[in-house]
Amino acid sequence: MENFFKYISQPASKEDIDDWLKANNIIPERVELFYDFIISLNDIINKTYLGGEDEDTEIKIQMTENDLRGHFDWCVQKVIKDFNKESVYFRPENDYLDFMFSFYKETFYNQPQDMIRNSLGKFFEDLFNLETMVTRSDLDMIITIYRGLNKNMTIS
Repeated sequence: MENFFKYISQPASKEDIDDWLKANNIIPERVELFYDFIISLNDIINKTYLGGEDEDTEIKIQMTENDLRGHFDWCVQKVIKDFNKESVYFRPENDYLDFMFSFYKETFYNQPQDMIRNSLGKFFEDLFNLETMVTRSDLDMIITIYRGLNKNMTIS
């Protein structure tokens, strides 16, 4: 249990982060590119989502899981089209998007509090900022995102 607590809470040293980047063949510029992809996706999800159950929300639409997946997929397609304009191409169907949908389903779509839904942008900003204190747990999440997007991306 003590090791798990360290894994999720103890900051990694700068040397550990550098070693981790090298060991996993992580290109820092691609980390920035994938942060741009994730933050763009997060922004479009936030701007276009009509659901929510916060008592201060005037619009209260109950959506099925198919509706949520449809909204998520539409947002992904929008972000992919925007990146295509910059000659960065992502394949729209892959296991990584299933992972991201599951993440958004739990932390955004099924989250009843607007404050928590709206904090995801800050979460990703902190997660992808390797100059600040990140934990080994954070590094594992970055590698999951990195590998998923890197495997499904081409640049021309």
